[in-house]
Amino acid sequence: MKDRVSGLEKRLNKRAEKEAKDINAILTELKKAIEAELYEPEYEQLKLFDDAERDQLERNKTAMRTRVKQIPGEIERETKAIKARFANP
Repeated sequence: MKDRVSGLEKRLNKRAEKEAKDINAILTELKKAIEAELYEPEYEQLKLFDDAERDQLERNKTAMRTRVKQIPGEIERETKAIKARFANP
């Protein structure tokens, strides 16, 4: 019985580690994708935008910058949540 419990605990620990790695990879990839979009050079078409469209573009970029700053904290919170979920089966 003890061996069974030990085996199950090991499986749960491995699963927790995998889920933590997965969420880290997903959020890191999201961060990279947002950064790539943010640092992409402005197109000449921007000159064709009216003031409202340029304002919206700037609001979008501000939101993306904010999101990029939030991702490291989200990775930490999600990792802790995963570990807590698997902590005491």
